Amino acid sequence: MTHLGISSTPARHWLLSVLGKKGCLIAYSLIAFGTLEAMIYAYSDVSHTNFMWLQSALGFKISKAIMFFAVVLLVLGTMIRNPTSMVWPDAIDDEYRGVIKITRHPIQWSIVLYTIDHLISNGDKASIVLFGTLDLVALLSGKTRLASHDINYLALGIGTALYAGIYWLHGMVSGGLGLY
Repeated sequence: MTHLGISSTPARHWLLSVLGKKGCLIAYSLIAFGTLEAMIYAYSDVSHTNFMWLQSALGFKISKAIMFFAVVLLVLGTMIRNPTSMVWPDAIDDEYRGVIKITRHPIQWSIVLYTIDHLISNGDKASIVLFGTLDLVALLSGKTRLASHDINYLALGIGTALYAGIYWLHGMVSGGLGLY
């Protein structure tokens, strides 16, 4: 939510001038995590028994595939200079490369896939409100085509390993169902 309210507005430049790069990143991160934590707390405090659709084995299989791409995009997005990020505002002059050729917002698209994944898996009204809200905020579009030499294979490997960890530890970390 803070992405649209800070990093995509003149507030970003004002915060950078007042707090500097590190201070701005710290303030932005605290606001973003605080907002997300409030949403998660509210989500965990409501009933999850009112279903719009029921969970299914096919839905879980589709979710596992979607989540792989979400995790890889997240890692790719964190391992590249991105002019839309609070960390790299000077990257605006960089040539489009890597995942930025597909979208200037790989982390946002990761969130879109993550929310779609959890909407498919859960189906209750509380999940639709939480993940639907995150999905609507994250929907942004890309610019150009990606060539194979643009792929960050290290990030692809890290994303794959992270997905494997999430896959095997999901039940322990989330308190929800295990994925295997």
